[in-house]
Amino acid sequence: MQPQPDRIVFETGDCSVLALGRVCHLIIQLELDYAEHLDADRLSRALRLALDAEPILAHRSVYDPVKPYWVPVNPDEFKLFFFTEDRTEYDRFRDEVIDSKAGPQIKAMLLRESDGDHLLLKVAHEAADAGGTKEIARLVTSIYNRLNENPDYKPEPNVSGSRSIKQIMNRVPWYAYPRLYLRYLRENWRNYIPKMTLSLPLPETERTPVQYLVRYLSPERIAPLAEYGRAREATLNDMILAAHLHALVKQRGWDGKHALRLATTIDLRRYLPGERGEAICNLSGLEFTRFGPEPGDDFAATLDMVVRHTKRQKAFYIGLNNYVGLTPTTDRLKFETVLKIFDSILERGMRVGNLAHSITNMGPIKVEDVTFGEAKPLRAFLLPPPGFPPNFLSGVSGYDGSLTIAVGTHPDLAETLSDFLDAMLAELPDGNTSA
Repeated sequence: MQPQPDRIVFETGDCSVLALGRVCHLIIQLELDYAEHLDADRLSRALRLALDAEPILAHRSVYDPVKPYWVPVNPDEFKLFFFTEDRTEYDRFRDEVIDSKAGPQIKAMLLRESDGDHLLLKVAHEAADAGGTKEIARLVTSIYNRLNENPDYKPEPNVSGSRSIKQIMNRVPWYAYPRLYLRYLRENWRNYIPKMTLSLPLPETERTPVQYLVRYLSPERIAPLAEYGRAREATLNDMILAAHLHALVKQRGWDGKHALRLATTIDLRRYLPGERGEAICNLSGLEFTRFGPEPGDDFAATLDMVVRHTKRQKAFYIGLNNYVGLTPTTDRLKFETVLKIFDSILERGMRVGNLAHSITNMGPIKVEDVTFGEAKPLRAFLLPPPGFPPNFLSGVSGYDGSLTIAVGTHPDLAETLSDFLDAMLAELPDGNTSA
């Protein structure tokens, strides 16, 4: 077995996430509900062996003003797996953040109830994005199933897999770079003109405690929505964006002075074979979109507007603008300088009212990636990083024909954001939602 590396450099994606720690808690969680009972001992061992398989998980982050980095920890000195039969304890665990500076980068809790088990996997965002979190789940599931066949199984450490954005950018042809750079410049201009963005008036609060709000759309609810979208060449994600914008316009009113903007994330694994990274890492792109100039009189009109924009973005290397226009500069700067620039942009945005809502498309969770033995989840969804008000951040994930929308926030704002989620989903055609 190859030795673990003593030090791992913070890649561009890790640094970008660390900067985003100014606006949200850097944690992503995966919740899984089963009708069966899992083997808790085997699950605990699988979780521990996952740290051997992917070295980054057995490290802790070290902040350095020039360039942050990772150093190894001894996983056996930490408790990774927690078991409980108390729902309150499970809920308390879910609402806790995870500290990448302490390490390791994952932990999990299994809640046992009479009608089945509930598994919660917590991942430090500095180490992995939503796509990486799903890859961690796939890894733990695979090890768990292998241990059933061979109790002495030990995975080979992945010491050669790249965590760099270069595994994406090396696949982009040279002639695409000028167009991507021009799109980067246009996107930045559209982020500042007009200078105000339509958003919910969320007052600043303390950053803890955290409360999650979850809305679940069953396969029976999704099926007619998908059919409605196909007739309009719209994806389910397009429909969620349109519902968000239309509900926002209804609540805040439309004066033509505030731009309709949204920040969305793109899983860049879409450009890789099998849509999988070489190692556990952050491989997401950020797109800032200014819609308009008019929101449309009804949901259908708003959806048409969204589809026009997303089609144009997806037609040419969506998600790569900043890696062509911004990264070559920031990678040459001290990380402390990058943070100062980010803080300045954030402060200006708060001052003039130009903070776009963020909707992170966390993508589908594959059934086979979260099936432990014969135990297939009844329900699976991802929880996004909880945002710091006045920032609004929500996450959308799919599983086996269903869709879940989740928001993490301070309890003082739970009622406001819960009402908005209900108003947003009420915009979707043909039916209600269940919480």
